[in-house]
Amino acid sequence: MQALGYNIAVVTYDQRREIARFNRRFNFGYPLLADPQSKIIRAFGLIDTNYGPRSYAFGVARPLTLVIDAQGRVTHRFSESHYSYRPDPGDILKRIRNIN
Repeated sequence: MQALGYNIAVVTYDQRREIARFNRRFNFGYPLLADPQSKIIRAFGLIDTNYGPRSYAFGVARPLTLVIDAQGRVTHRFSESHYSYRPDPGDILKRIRNIN
């Protein structure tokens, strides 16, 4: 991705402590950003409505990949309706290559 001029970051509703523990265990190699009040998640309209306010997962986002250009514009949006589905990385790379 960096060879194409893009970076990767993950936003999660988890607390910083949980993210640090997860990153130590799996060493992602890119930033994991804490959004415990789901402000960023809400700003992009990504709240997973399958989980109500009393659920342990309230505030969790649907999986999403945004491609943001150097001017801060979202050029592509890959999103799924359920947390267990993820956009195919090959499809994302193919689309990014087509805009460069």
